[in-house]
Amino acid sequence: MKAKLLIPALFGTMITGLVLMSTSGCSKGGFNSKPELSFKKSNSDVFFSGSLVEIILQVRDKEGDLEGTLYVEKVSKTGCLTYFTPVEYKMPGAAGTRNLDAEIIVNFEYGPGPGIYPPVVTQCPSPRDDSTFFRFWIKDEAENISDTVETPVLVFLKP
Repeated sequence: MKAKLLIPALFGTMITGLVLMSTSGCSKGGFNSKPELSFKKSNSDVFFSGSLVEIILQVRDKEGDLEGTLYVEKVSKTGCLTYFTPVEYKMPGAAGTRNLDAEIIVNFEYGPGPGIYPPVVTQCPSPRDDSTFFRFWIKDEAENISDTVETPVLVFLKP
């Protein structure tokens, strides 16, 4: 079964969709109560001002109780201090989907900021490009916490 849930842009949420693939009754690969999170891809490695940054994560969970929180941390490898206020986001409901295997689509906008939706990765105030990676982890409704996953280094070019 495949379904796509679109998440409304309420309160600055940045999670734009889940593509669910339920594998109920299938023991292949096994599912755990602790969410298993992995980086799948991003829409680019280099971003210009005004670009949409799309990061796709893969998540698997035995109970499918991902109505918890997705946590995000931005880490600059160039020491660029930017105002990146998003820290945690409420996950959309996928209740009742046992053996959940889903993609989480996360969007940011790269620019001078501030923006309302999607959240903005602000430009580095120094005169240099910024090399950054993001860390993600999930806490489900049962308080199980996934391992932390990282994106590859993404380059945000100065205008």
